[in-house]
Amino acid sequence: MKKLLILGSTYHEIDIIKRAHTKGIYTIVTDNNLDWSKSPAKYVADEAWDISWSDIDKLYDKCVEVGVNGVIAGFSEFRVENMIKLSKRLGLPCTLSMEQLEITRDKIKFKNLCAEYGIEGVPEYKYGDKIDFPVIIKPVDRAGSIGINVAYNQEDFEKFYNIAYDLSPSKSVIIEDFIDDGIKVDFYYYVKDSKVYLLGTSDTVMCEGELGAPILQKAWIFPSKYEEQYISKEDVKIRRMLLGIGIDNGYATMSAFYRNGQFYFFEAGFRLSGELSYNYYNHISGTNYIDTLLDYSLGISNNDKYEDYYNLNNRTKSVILNYFGVNGIVKHIEKPQEFKLDNAEIIENFYIKEGDCIDNNTNVFKKIAMYTIFSDNDTALEGAIGYINSNLHIFDYNETDLIYERVNEKSLGLSYDIDVVNGKQVMIMQRPYWVLLKDIQRILNEAHQTNINEGLVYATYNQSIAKLREKIKHSICLVAYVDGELAATETVQFRTINHWYHSGNIGLLKLLAVTPEFRGYKLASSLTKAILHISEKMQVPVLVADSAEENAAVRRLHLNEGFKIVDCCKYPENNFVSTVYAKWLSNMPFTDEDIKAKYSERRKRF
Repeated sequence: MKKLLILGSTYHEIDIIKRAHTKGIYTIVTDNNLDWSKSPAKYVADEAWDISWSDIDKLYDKCVEVGVNGVIAGFSEFRVENMIKLSKRLGLPCTLSMEQLEITRDKIKFKNLCAEYGIEGVPEYKYGDKIDFPVIIKPVDRAGSIGINVAYNQEDFEKFYNIAYDLSPSKSVIIEDFIDDGIKVDFYYYVKDSKVYLLGTSDTVMCEGELGAPILQKAWIFPSKYEEQYISKEDVKIRRMLLGIGIDNGYATMSAFYRNGQFYFFEAGFRLSGELSYNYYNHISGTNYIDTLLDYSLGISNNDKYEDYYNLNNRTKSVILNYFGVNGIVKHIEKPQEFKLDNAEIIENFYIKEGDCIDNNTNVFKKIAMYTIFSDNDTALEGAIGYINSNLHIFDYNETDLIYERVNEKSLGLSYDIDVVNGKQVMIMQRPYWVLLKDIQRILNEAHQTNINEGLVYATYNQSIAKLREKIKHSICLVAYVDGELAATETVQFRTINHWYHSGNIGLLKLLAVTPEFRGYKLASSLTKAILHISEKMQVPVLVADSAEENAAVRRLHLNEGFKIVDCCKYPENNFVSTVYAKWLSNMPFTDEDIKAKYSERRKRF
């Protein structure tokens, strides 16, 4: 029986152990944790050592003693480094050389490599340059999210620069434009016998970062929305680069930001990646690249067949949900019980147990669970996400749920309403992850330009993205597309008020805007009807909106939708008096005459 040494003993390595066991391989894991509760893979492997995976001398002696036939690293770039060193010393096969690892691990070398192959990198600064904030600061030679922070001002910049400097083995730091107006995308490759195969593409949904953790990836969506453009413009360059640096067998991930029609690459990785992309490729092809890596590291002939994934008949979608934990001690865990729902399959990965202490001291919060969902049906995908969100809870001793953020299934663009207006397709949906705040603000600016021309200055015109983010927070933002072009938006915020016409919960309609190009497609009406439908489902008793008295279009819209003019107000940022509209979704407690009389009285204040 072949013996395999796996560097690392975390929850993640358990997947490698299980794949090895299906192939009849004897597994050994190692790290320097004497407390095995911190190394759960030690309970699953056939054998476990309490030797640091970086202590090459001790590992070499032990491997020779027990007759280890192969070495493999898990989910850490540093473990990959030690895999290379140990394999070389033992004379065992290895998918990577130290030179290849250094090219991509050193972010400056990687940027130069990308430039050599015509691959665009992220714009960068040098220390002492005039900085256009925000910027992302990271050690040149650390992988994943270690030492990475985002600075929005000079004070944070100095603090985060020092953190990155201290964490960098070479004391080198890279400062890059922080692309917060783009989508993070990943591309997964396997190279087998010097042939490169694209295994999949994905988009990333990031956490909002309200508790100071702005760089957590809370979901991956396969395939990427930008897949077609990537394959047509970038794929061939990446293949040339991988072969150009001499990769002939092994796994690689390329990461980029997509912004304004351009990919900006910032990282390549040869470690196993956190979204466990082998699950996706295995699901659509029947081939699991962990098996191929295992055979290669043991010097076993391998007949696994690979194909570019876009050539496969199975193009199942996948959504991978990450759940992170806030600080606390885990008292009780509630998990979903069903793992094969109608038209959807689910894989659970759990990284915490009752009694564990979550103590976050960096921007990388502890991942406590991950769920991978496969389906050919968008409705089933959305339903599975909702099912997991509703049934997954991690409670502390105060019965507080320790889950940091949950993915809103409506933010993935899986469900929408479709109509045909003036011969064009109109699509209404909750704002999906690819519609950024800058896109919403662009619509607001274009729509309000008409009001500006008429002398009505709305506070939402040309406001900062930070201000818009504050207004949209804890709200539902809807968008409208016309034949695939983003055309309109409206937001509803659920809150409480205490006014003459209502005291209690309401849905506040705001940030309504339709770009001039797409007026005439009934988009404002469609958005408002969609909000009505959402509010009825949530049993909200009253909807409220306001806009300039002089805005005749908004007046017609709300009166046509059954709103009543109930009040008026004056915001200090606006140069006009606003009319307040209300619509009761159940019984209206006032007569029309009562409302008119009250409004007349209120209007006299201005």
